[in-house]
Amino acid sequence: MMSAEPDNEHNRGFPSEHADTADRRVAGSADSPHPASVLRSVDAVFAATGSERFERGTLTDAAEVVALAACDVVGADRASIWIFRDDRTALQCLGSHERSSCRHSCVNSVSVRDCEAWLTEMNSRRILMIADAQADPRTTDWVRINPVSPQISSIIHAGIVVSGCLEGVLCCDFLSTCREWRDADGVLVAMLADKMAMAQVQRDAARAIDACRTAIDRNERILDAAADGVFTCASDGRIRYANQALAVLLGLACAGDLMRCGTNITTFTREDAEDDGEFLALLQQGGELREYRCRWQRADNSPVDVVVCAACIPDPVGSDWCIRGVVQDAGRRLHAEELVVAKEAAEAANEAKSRFLASMSHEIRTPLNAILGMADLLSESNLDDKQSRYVTLFQNAGQNLLDLINDILDLSKVEAGQLELENTTFDLEDVVERTCEIVALKAHEKGIELLCQFDEACAKTLVGDPNRLRQILSNLIGNAVKFTLEGEVSVRVRQTPDDLHPTSILLQFSVEDSGIGIDPEKQQQVFDIFTQADSSVTREYGGSGLGLTICKRLVEAMNGRIWVESIPGHGSTFHFTVRTGIASAACTVVSEPQCCVGARILVIDDNSASRRVLARMLQGWGALVTEAANGATGLEAIARARYRDKPFQLILLDGRMPNVNGYDVARDIGEFHGMLGRTVLMLNADETITFGRRAGKIGVAATLVKPVRRRHLRQVVDEILNAVVNCPTPPGQAETHDTSAADCSLQILLVEDNPDNQTLFSFYLSKTSYMIDVAENGEVGVKKAVNGRYDIIFMDVEMPIMDGYKATRKIREVEAKRHQPPVPIVALTAHAIKGQEQKSRDAGCTAHMTKPFKKARLLETIERLSSVEP
Repeated sequence: MMSAEPDNEHNRGFPSEHADTADRRVAGSADSPHPASVLRSVDAVFAATGSERFERGTLTDAAEVVALAACDVVGADRASIWIFRDDRTALQCLGSHERSSCRHSCVNSVSVRDCEAWLTEMNSRRILMIADAQADPRTTDWVRINPVSPQISSIIHAGIVVSGCLEGVLCCDFLSTCREWRDADGVLVAMLADKMAMAQVQRDAARAIDACRTAIDRNERILDAAADGVFTCASDGRIRYANQALAVLLGLACAGDLMRCGTNITTFTREDAEDDGEFLALLQQGGELREYRCRWQRADNSPVDVVVCAACIPDPVGSDWCIRGVVQDAGRRLHAEELVVAKEAAEAANEAKSRFLASMSHEIRTPLNAILGMADLLSESNLDDKQSRYVTLFQNAGQNLLDLINDILDLSKVEAGQLELENTTFDLEDVVERTCEIVALKAHEKGIELLCQFDEACAKTLVGDPNRLRQILSNLIGNAVKFTLEGEVSVRVRQTPDDLHPTSILLQFSVEDSGIGIDPEKQQQVFDIFTQADSSVTREYGGSGLGLTICKRLVEAMNGRIWVESIPGHGSTFHFTVRTGIASAACTVVSEPQCCVGARILVIDDNSASRRVLARMLQGWGALVTEAANGATGLEAIARARYRDKPFQLILLDGRMPNVNGYDVARDIGEFHGMLGRTVLMLNADETITFGRRAGKIGVAATLVKPVRRRHLRQVVDEILNAVVNCPTPPGQAETHDTSAADCSLQILLVEDNPDNQTLFSFYLSKTSYMIDVAENGEVGVKKAVNGRYDIIFMDVEMPIMDGYKATRKIREVEAKRHQPPVPIVALTAHAIKGQEQKSRDAGCTAHMTKPFKKARLLETIERLSSVEP
């Protein structure tokens, strides 16, 4: 303990470390205190620091007790406790006491950099007694920044030292006038600082103990949750710790039964008396046991086969050694190993299945490409009626086989977790209406009306996977048409009103039909794999039973759900929801035809649902719509409107109506009202060319095929109302087709090993000016590509000798060495599984086509690639 003395040189009372005790007071100091007074002060220190608040309270409580005691025993005007923060960049005041007001307070911290001289002195002396703190250079910075006692005159400061390191300072400050010091004052303050250090050590130890207990409890909970038994025992085998799994393995209710009364591990390690102690002996000899298989004895004397891993380690609570180990039930372990083997076998089987599907896809699609392609070519030739029926028959059969293959592949992708959804911007109306157009032909062949309607509030430009959405709709609409003999099929799209997500919307689609319906007990089963409402062998409607299963998986992948409502004999309604993103504002601007506002339009259609859909669309654009349920009613409405001098500016007329059909009504409108050529828009479900020619003969303004696409209707209505339908096409727009590819003689190389596909490819391009060269494998293809000059190369990826991927890489290598621009290479593959397109891209292919492909797609690909600058 360092004491203080006056500085004789400056006569200011600065402490001197080696001064004699008799010279440690300032001039005029009082006599030393009476021993009894010092003893009373010491008693006061012990009384204060032995209080309940000091012993049991927080560190702040202890600081306030010490500050109060410091003011009492040395008569300081204010005492405060300062402790270093964890990073030792600042001192935090835990508490202070002002003697005059008896008030405790806690203030902010001070930076270590602002009081370096003072802290340097505290580190070296540990106790500092200064009569004039304002003038002493060691304390001037402390006095200047001290937020507790800005008017400090004299001080006694004692360091709070823990394990030889300064952790804080007890500051006893005297205000206004300089004071003189006695040795006993320094001793008392030092005692209080030591008590504060002890309090800090106790609190730190308590926190460490709590942390250890928490860690022990956590570890024990983890061990108790383990499936294998865990134990620790002394060198003589007495169990110190065991988890619950070990207790269960040994036939006991709880782990406490193993640790109670010093149960010995050897009680269970022997099956009979002769094996007693073998377990411990083996450990003593080798120090550890790895995968030690033996038979232990349960508490009820029944045997249990176990696998033990144990080791001898130094005893943390004694001078001897102890044992720690893990015990596994050999039967359960064997079962787990069997499960691992079974899992690996299942994964291998799944991989084999995927390879089989990929192989079958390729092997089946390759001949299908030739079958469907030749069927298309035959259908374009001059055939009689019987031949046309034959061609149509194997076209349909080939397409059905292709659909089945696609369904199986889609299902396998979903089950294998290989289904990937696109995330592109698309037009919802376009996707739905194009899907309806594809199915419309089958519907019209059966005399079924196919309707499509959107809620006006539904967002149209979205972000998601339009192809998978089209697949779901195509399946549901196709099923609805297939199971409906008469009546109508209606498709409705709306936005869920209670969905308030800021960046996406929840769309609900409904496909309603007037077909045979589904029994209530089978309504959920229709979504199961290979399940149909009618599962008999002679079922009338056919199908693989995969379509709805795939729809369900796709809907779930798009964060939605699918369900059905049906009444047998009265039809079904399939509902599904999908969540899609919302396109940016720039992509969602749709220009509505302003000419529709206030326009008088008549809709004549015998189908009430179709009539309502058309009227709702026109009214949404601001038109004044009148509806007529048949031709006679429509003619009467036209006559009344002309009589009132408010003739209709546009008439939408269904071409197929009972009794008086639309063509007869159109003739009457032309003959009696003289308004046919500029006001009548005829709608029909007939084939486009036939319908257009027949309507053109009677002079209607325009024609549209049902189901009417909203965008087409909007365009035609706009044109008719603006009287521009018969205007010449503006210069430069007379022909928009790009004929550059057809006018030039492109050099095309086909690398294909299948003779049928070689022939089909040549037939597809026989009426073009393209020059075709054929290579029967990849090796020949590379030689021709590097020695000749081709504009486009079509490369089959599955070939003998050299496959298409390797051939493409070699061609790209030669082009790079010669600094030639890359020739477009289109990969042709019958593989329709995940990753094939990316694999083609990685090999260097420009585009990717999956077999079988149509003639139109081939020509479109050639035209697109031939127009791209290298």
